[in-house]
Amino acid sequence: MRAGVVLNTGPDGSVQRMTMTLWIDNPHNATYTWAM
Repeated sequence: MRAGVVLNTGPDGSVQRMTMTLWIDNPHNATYTWAM
């Protein structure tokens, strides 16, 4: 399983949104993405 995290920062450098994506090794090669 692999995971990727993307941080979207605002003009002042604060984190506006963090999106995490998980690539799960399964027969369907499913990808799950959610924002926190």
